[in-house]
Amino acid sequence: MKIHRVQELGLRGAKDWEIFQEAQRRQVVLVTNDRGFRDVPLYPLSSHHGIIVLKMKPDPERVKAVHRVLRRLLEEEEKIEGCLFVVAGNKYRKRLQP
Repeated sequence: MKIHRVQELGLRGAKDWEIFQEAQRRQVVLVTNDRGFRDVPLYPLSSHHGIIVLKMKPDPERVKAVHRVLRRLLEEEEKIEGCLFVVAGNKYRKRLQP
């Protein structure tokens, strides 16, 4: 699995919509801590390859906990495309198109 950081793509400071469009152009899952990507009317579930929003505070222990849950999500979930996941320190929630 290849991971690209926004900075490496030359998108530092870009608007959320530009980042979203680039993720779709590349056909990749968008992993972010920007809670704005949870806005389903703005980013409809059927319009993307998956969005994972990480709820983290700048605390090393909290970051480790969120990363553990993220790993579990990636192991457990068979379908990420078209789904929105919100990952917290002890669980994750999944929204999919009804």
